[in-house]
Amino acid sequence: MIRRLSPTRFLFVTVLMLCLTVAGGVGATEHPGEIGAVPGMPSGEILEVKPAGERRSGTSFTPTVALSPVYDVVYGFAYFRSLPEKPGFEYGAKINGTAEDGESFQFNYDKWTSPKRLFSLRFSCSTFFDPYYGEGNDTDEDSDVRLEGTRYRMQLFAKRSIGGSFTAGPYLDIRTRDEQSVDGDSALRVIPDEASMALGACVTYDTRDSTMSPSLGQFAEFRLAYVPDALTTLDNTNGFASGSVDIRLFDSLAPGWIIGGRLHFGSSLGGPSYLFRHTLGGPDDLRGYLINRFRGNSFYLVQWETRFPLLWVFTGAAFAGLGDVGDDSFRRPKWSAGLGIRASLPPDWVKKARVDVAWSEDQHAVRFLFGEAF
Repeated sequence: MIRRLSPTRFLFVTVLMLCLTVAGGVGATEHPGEIGAVPGMPSGEILEVKPAGERRSGTSFTPTVALSPVYDVVYGFAYFRSLPEKPGFEYGAKINGTAEDGESFQFNYDKWTSPKRLFSLRFSCSTFFDPYYGEGNDTDEDSDVRLEGTRYRMQLFAKRSIGGSFTAGPYLDIRTRDEQSVDGDSALRVIPDEASMALGACVTYDTRDSTMSPSLGQFAEFRLAYVPDALTTLDNTNGFASGSVDIRLFDSLAPGWIIGGRLHFGSSLGGPSYLFRHTLGGPDDLRGYLINRFRGNSFYLVQWETRFPLLWVFTGAAFAGLGDVGDDSFRRPKWSAGLGIRASLPPDWVKKARVDVAWSEDQHAVRFLFGEAF
């Protein structure tokens, strides 16, 4: 079972981390060791550690600290490098650990090889456990187990401008998983080990004024991926495919007041594996539920958020979400709502640290992390 932190400890550590962040730049994430999205592309269920204090000179080396209702306190270091004279060129590396002997490593590399071509690489290795509640959209909050093991993931994107604000291109998504124990018992296994490669393509439309903290514009992306039988180690499969659509809209109601909306849905065919099934719950969708809470072949998600000024470098947010995930059909929609505080980070005051407090029907979460949810 996942150990739950007391609300008092959450509040104390969260306030302390937020003060340290504004003062000197400290990073955090809900699920360390996973891969974030290519700039201008959605992150889905996955949240990248955003190094704080990204300098206009293009270099940042910073400690990272995470507060998570799943992993307790996560600590580590991050290095980030971008070249202002070469737009689109950036790379970074992150190393994280927990008090429960989990480690993760992540390396990111993006480069515009020409004015119209972008090459991107994302690689991660993690021994952080997966909280697992079972499959479907009717899981119980107390039924979770800890799936401990090692996960690798690598993404390769080759995007090209196709006119205006549109880009498109193929990508490879390689995922592996080696389960070593369940709740610390090395004799137990829940999910088969796996190594699979997805062949994908995506088309993106993006007019947002910022990928880190958008206030105006639209974003839309269609993704399609296929894992053939020859490119997976799983038995008894003829391959599986998945597709998703992600639409985000932003507008300014008044100076400092921003409203954002998101519609995200997708479906799979052929019986996707554990690593490729859709999930809901976590810091970017139904934020009142913990990560990996609901799992299935198809999902839909509707989100709304209003961001408003508070004082100095701080802004507030009110948000809500509605969605469901399942295999054969959707059941009763799941809801989540909450409030948050954002702190703009020096020296350019664009990057943000956020604290979100969210509720759902049977779970709640307090998170300290980086970047907006969408």
